[in-house]
Amino acid sequence: MTEFEDPKAPGAEKRRSTRIIKSVPITVTGTDALGQEFRESTHTVMINCYGCKYQSVHYVPKSTHVSIDVHRTHKGLAPRTVRGRVIWVQRPRSYQDVYHIGLEFEVAGNVWSLASPPADWFPF
Repeated sequence: MTEFEDPKAPGAEKRRSTRIIKSVPITVTGTDALGQEFRESTHTVMINCYGCKYQSVHYVPKSTHVSIDVHRTHKGLAPRTVRGRVIWVQRPRSYQDVYHIGLEFEVAGNVWSLASPPADWFPF
């Protein structure tokens, strides 16, 4: 089941494309705030054709570039690799929690391989 974000949510009218609340397995590769390279298996919280929000144990500052491998559900297909820039970071509320990272892709598109993407994704 795919759940669309509430179109009445604050700021929804300013968005370039529909956001979908969906957990997609990804692997993030980049450099954290301490200059340490990392590779982390995680998942998205929300997706759209311009990027995603994902959970991370790594603090990755705004404007940092990372790569994500989007794991495909079809057997035999290699992950799709996409580069993006961190545009938003929500720090953990406690030491047991994780960061939420907003990522904007270098090139917009249906990297999620959704069979029926929202109508406002079609230009990409």
